[in-house]
Amino acid sequence: MTKHQAERLFSFASWASDHPSDPIPGDRLDIQLDNHRLAIEDLRESLRNLLRADGKLNHDLITPESLPTALTQALVHQTRDEIEAFAIPALARARDAQTQLESTQLSLAAELEETRALLRESRALNQKARDLSIVVDQRVQAALARSSEALVQVQAQAQRPPLLGYGAGGFYASDDPGAAAVASDYAQVAIEWAEHLPDTIPPNILAINAISGDHWSSRWWAMRAAGAFGALAWMYMGAFAGAPPSTPLTPTGQPIPPGAMYFDTVLSKMLVWNGSTWVPLAQGPAKATTSSLYYLSAAGQTVFPLSVADRFGQTFAFNQASPEGLQALVNGVRLVPTDDYSVNTVSSTVTLARPASLNAIVSFDTLTPVSQLTPSGTVNTVLLSPIVPDGVKTVFTGLTVASNGHATNIAKNEEILVSVDGIQQQPGATYNATGAQITFTEAPLASANIFIVWFGPANP
Repeated sequence: MTKHQAERLFSFASWASDHPSDPIPGDRLDIQLDNHRLAIEDLRESLRNLLRADGKLNHDLITPESLPTALTQALVHQTRDEIEAFAIPALARARDAQTQLESTQLSLAAELEETRALLRESRALNQKARDLSIVVDQRVQAALARSSEALVQVQAQAQRPPLLGYGAGGFYASDDPGAAAVASDYAQVAIEWAEHLPDTIPPNILAINAISGDHWSSRWWAMRAAGAFGALAWMYMGAFAGAPPSTPLTPTGQPIPPGAMYFDTVLSKMLVWNGSTWVPLAQGPAKATTSSLYYLSAAGQTVFPLSVADRFGQTFAFNQASPEGLQALVNGVRLVPTDDYSVNTVSSTVTLARPASLNAIVSFDTLTPVSQLTPSGTVNTVLLSPIVPDGVKTVFTGLTVASNGHATNIAKNEEILVSVDGIQQQPGATYNATGAQITFTEAPLASANIFIVWFGPANP
């Protein structure tokens, strides 16, 4: 690194003497001042390298190379003597200490190995002790279990009830031989109860059970049941879509006997063979088909001729050969026959026992027996083919049976049940039917769901 030396670069005294009237040249002054500045900076850097901030020399500033040779040699000789005087005894002591330390380490290593061996042996002994403890515990538990089982067996043996239970067979079953004899008696009773024929079970057989009276075996009852109901099971032909084969699947293979039955899957009913044809089997009681008449009474009115049209223009005349039943209601309250009203079937007139008030709603439900719904007196419930309303039409012709397409021959309104959107319609009031035609009082909506059931003849 180049060091700058402070030196005189220009004589301002000569300039002043030679140019007394001119100013000092500034550029020369700047050059001279810059020279002094650089020299001062170098000096400052040198001092910084030499001294620390506390005024002492920096570390490693004085080295053997920086000292005079004579001084260095003198210091070396003096230091060597001092070191030898101190270090040789110290070295001997250190070697003794090292020897003693090595001896101690060997002794400690031997003791450590002996301790480790003792520890391994101790662990092995502890494991053996635990194993022995487990074995002893298992054997103790097994011994306790055997002891408990033996105790239970001893107690059970001491408290064992008779083989047939307490009191079974009386004193005869007080011991094992007696119990065996009683069990044999019970077995014989069971055999007789199951198989004895042809009369009642002998009373001495049942005496051990303290049973008295006349008793028959289960086999005897099974034969009686077979005789009473077994043939009935053979009489059922099964389910067919129409009449079954003429030769039924019976044990005898004989022609269909009168009274044989089958379920018609088309008609959804049971039919019975009368010896020449299949006829409907009675499905259950049906008291009548109901139609109603509605009147608004005058003040104090008691006599109501059913030949006079009601509020909906309907009338009724009793069948003189077999008069229909009738129920009377006033403002929805059902009246008691004879006590509250009387019926003259000849004039088709109903007379109330007490006068009705003004504008009371008097209704009469006429009950037409099922036997009168068709001329033959035989009813066969069938579904008619659907009719398609358009919201305008009230008259629908060409009614047919859905199952076979036969035209209907309706004799009176009460022979059919009409449902419009799930609401049963009133015969005469909301519709009139005859032959193969039905006429509604009001045109059903085009979206209405209508179905009609006909209580028609046996083979509609």
